[in-house]
Amino acid sequence: MDNSLRGKISQDRVVIITDLDGCLLDPATYDYKEALETINMLQKMGVPIVFCSTKTRVEQEYFRNKLGIWDPFIVEDGAAIFIPKNYFTLNKNEQIKTVNSYYVIEYGLRTREILRKINDLISSYKDSIRFLDKMSIEEIMAVTGLPRDQAGLARIRDYSLVFYPLNRHKVNEFIERIKARGLRVVTGGGLLYTITGDHDKGVATNKIIELYRRLYGEVIFIGIGDSPIDVPMLKAVDIPVILGPRIDPIKYGLIDNENLIIVDRRGPIGWSKALEVIFKV
Repeated sequence: MDNSLRGKISQDRVVIITDLDGCLLDPATYDYKEALETINMLQKMGVPIVFCSTKTRVEQEYFRNKLGIWDPFIVEDGAAIFIPKNYFTLNKNEQIKTVNSYYVIEYGLRTREILRKINDLISSYKDSIRFLDKMSIEEIMAVTGLPRDQAGLARIRDYSLVFYPLNRHKVNEFIERIKARGLRVVTGGGLLYTITGDHDKGVATNKIIELYRRLYGEVIFIGIGDSPIDVPMLKAVDIPVILGPRIDPIKYGLIDNENLIIVDRRGPIGWSKALEVIFKV
């Protein structure tokens, strides 16, 4: 990391924007215990922790409640930003919705709009794919490794559809036909595929950066990711952190950032190690 920026870490306000699966959460067990000490340190320092994940609002609320993290969060691969009321001063032209205790800025299509675009395709591929919302809790647990309480939450989606492939050849054909309709199909490297509108994590990350800088002025942003779908978020921040081997920094154009940090381990141990390096704990 550039020495001049390292010096500013101790003086300026810092915000962490982080993926969840494979970063703050263990990629196999979804556990976060190894990160608790680091989270406590960050909270004592007043460092906001912004989730930026494929996970939905209800899934992220589960971990927000468990960890006592109350900062804004980005859902479903950048589809929307959920901002607790009274956190930022928002402008009227920012196209804000209100959902429960949040202001919401949307970038993605609602799930019903995605369905409308592909409904005619679904029947043609019904033997080749299984949508998550049609799977039993036990099936979701078997495919994802999620514990029972989290498996049920994964079915409740606002801006995406998730499916499990049964026939790889047919699935590739299905994906190409979906893309031809202006939608995206992404995978974090697991068995499931996510269909979304034409957005990624980068636009929402840039908006979060704008909002924090509007509030505080000079802010240093740290982004933590482990998968290619995190690259747009990592490109937007000052200090990108790659956990594990799944992001090639040369291929994805991150190698030229002199503040890039690469940690060889995914999950909460790697997450904590990276932040300990940055904050020199």
